[in-house]
Amino acid sequence: MIKDYYGIVYHAIIICLLSLIMSGCASVRLAPRQDLSKSDVYSIISKHNIEFDWWSCKGKVSLNTSTVGGSGKMYLRIKKDSLIWSVAKKASIEVARMNATPEEVVVKYPTEKTYQRGNVDQLSRQFGVSLSYEDVQQLLVGNVFLPDTTSSTLVRQSDGYLLSWSDPYGYDITYLVDDRTSQLSMLSIRDADGRSVKQSFDDYKPISNGNHDVAYSRRIEVDDDTQIGIRLTEVEVNEEEKTPFSINDRYSEISF
Repeated sequence: MIKDYYGIVYHAIIICLLSLIMSGCASVRLAPRQDLSKSDVYSIISKHNIEFDWWSCKGKVSLNTSTVGGSGKMYLRIKKDSLIWSVAKKASIEVARMNATPEEVVVKYPTEKTYQRGNVDQLSRQFGVSLSYEDVQQLLVGNVFLPDTTSSTLVRQSDGYLLSWSDPYGYDITYLVDDRTSQLSMLSIRDADGRSVKQSFDDYKPISNGNHDVAYSRRIEVDDDTQIGIRLTEVEVNEEEKTPFSINDRYSEISF
């Protein structure tokens, strides 16, 4: 009798779970596809960008390259035009802290008691292309270069509208706009040397202290051997944050 009783309960739980799953699937409805003009697509791309004096966020990040891989927590704070500050933690232990100004980039590794000192060019090369300090800030925030509508081409695909153009500096830039959600879902940049950065955006939600929607789920792919996944849990703008950074005599310098 006890065996039969637990069997009945087990099957009842399975049936309930299946009912919830099926009802959830039945309630999901894809929004209808929209016909968008080039000016509509440009407007969606422009609205994707967010104006900020301060930007701060935290979340989870994963890194996979041809040589290393891992995941942890990320804390990022940006003061427009003057500071990029970040902390990376693994299992609640701080493993890296960065302080980057337009003049200098310093990264320290507390668990190893080492640090690196370099410049913005060395930082931008971590993204696979040559970018200015302002460009790196915009990339980290999730803002994108705006296209030139006069020289761009627009093609409709099964997953949305693809807008492509080449800027005067030799970059080929492509945007993918979802024609169901009217949101930017992908940006790809390739330079004259064939190096590329691809960003994907998903799960748009309002920021914590405002009504501007930003992508809380992001993916950055550098060439073919580096993938960075970011899942934000909190985003705030225009709230000044503390950015402590110091290196004591026990740290030794290593090459960038």
